[in-house]
Amino acid sequence: MRAGAGQWEAAAGHYRAALEYTRDPLDEPATARALEGAAESYRALGDPVRAADWYGRALALRQSRDEPAAQARLLARIGEAHAAQHRYDEAVREYRTALALLRRLGDERGSAAVAAALARYAPAGGR
Repeated sequence: MRAGAGQWEAAAGHYRAALEYTRDPLDEPATARALEGAAESYRALGDPVRAADWYGRALALRQSRDEPAAQARLLARIGEAHAAQHRYDEAVREYRTALALLRRLGDERGSAAVAAALARYAPAGGR
């Protein structure tokens, strides 16, 4: 509710608190959602470093659960966070990995969106 209302600081705190409840019973899907929610909050607050960190935690969990669509989404978000930090080589690497996953899944719409982001940042990687 806090995130929906644009209260990102409060939302991030609630997501972090939710993690404590999901770790006890090892509810991995809920943990992944809480990690992604915290990452989205930091992204909305304009903190790409923290966002990338939380997205990375969520990615590790999604990889352990073999969820390629979620992995692709998170890789693209991590790419965005790197680009926001002007870390173009890292952004391009994440986008390429996301693009490969999306193509393997046959997600044409997702592939097009990630390919557009990749095209935007790939030339910047050499700077």
